[in-house]
Amino acid sequence: MFIVIRMRRLLIIASMVIGILLIFMLTTNNKYEPVWDIAAVDTELVDSFTPVIENIILTRNQAMMENDLELIKPIYNTKTRNGVWAYEHEKKKMQYLYNWADKQGIKFINIETVFKVRWVKEQKSKITVNFSAITDYSYEYLNLPDTTNHMRIATYHVIDLTTGIEGWEISKEWYTDPFADSLSLDSLKAADNKEYIMSQSGRDFSTLNKRRIDAVEYADKYCGASDKEEYFFVYNKKYKNYNGLGGDCANFASQVLYEGGKFKKTGSWNYEKDGSRAWVNAQGFKDYLIYSGRGSL
Repeated sequence: MFIVIRMRRLLIIASMVIGILLIFMLTTNNKYEPVWDIAAVDTELVDSFTPVIENIILTRNQAMMENDLELIKPIYNTKTRNGVWAYEHEKKKMQYLYNWADKQGIKFINIETVFKVRWVKEQKSKITVNFSAITDYSYEYLNLPDTTNHMRIATYHVIDLTTGIEGWEISKEWYTDPFADSLSLDSLKAADNKEYIMSQSGRDFSTLNKRRIDAVEYADKYCGASDKEEYFFVYNKKYKNYNGLGGDCANFASQVLYEGGKFKKTGSWNYEKDGSRAWVNAQGFKDYLIYSGRGSL
């Protein structure tokens, strides 16, 4: 079973839109490990703390929509160093994404989160919860108000909870954040970017080459945050997951080109038992595409 949280606030200017490709190990056949379907451990504790996690997610989504940091302060234990770090990370992400949305010229209209608690561990002074979440962000460009766009991210969380005055508080949190390497507020030049984006009209992609269409369909279907439940957090057993080994982005991009785009493997760009440097390393992948003539800047 999974939980869906919906939040709609019409006429609220966006705090974010997601423009970062989610980096997860995925598949193109039926040999996958259905992570989403794995049974939860200790169902009694899971049942007890699922509403707690739901409230945390709902509060953070609301704060992100309204760009209101005051909403999330009560859910963090800022008396601990790790609690402060968790709060500061969320604060920085909110500020960055709100500015990023302004740069894009978009209006945020809805947040919907699907999550599942994997396990809960009870310790002396804290509760540790492991859960996975997929968040869908609906938005409109200000110059195209009748066209709703959707972007999704998938995240894995390990969170420590301690009791506070108003209930459970976050005293520590670790999660795979697709935004973590991009939270630079100073690098955004909102005015120039917004002017360019707002001057563009919608594009017709119906005449794209079939290989390009298939590559996009593969990425959408197996990015880990699909809009289809059967593909939530799906991993292909024939590919190694490099997320814990420096990152999986190049590995996934290579899969998109090979499995979806039907690029042929070469001596330097290939995957057998493991991926070659050009397959799994971002710099190696970029160099291969450019120097092989298969890509350009």
